[in-house]
Amino acid sequence: MMKRYFDFLIGIPLVLFFSFFKGKNRLSQNPVDKILVIKLAAAGDTILLIPLFRNLREAYPELKIHWMVSPINQAIAATVPYIDKLII
Repeated sequence: MMKRYFDFLIGIPLVLFFSFFKGKNRLSQNPVDKILVIKLAAAGDTILLIPLFRNLREAYPELKIHWMVSPINQAIAATVPYIDKLII
């Protein structure tokens, strides 16, 4: 309980303080052309990644998205249309 209070008391002011020093969007300064997402277990977490891929595809249509999954998640991952390369 004390950790939560300490986190609330110190963490929030620190986040606000450091937010004043944030720079420009790094993707606009140094474009990324490929991304690899690794998810080797937990089918539920694999399903929860699908909106992330959709949002990445909409925001950066030229981005190459590679996804590494285990054979357990292969059936789910094969149905995702936002992936350029699926690695088992």
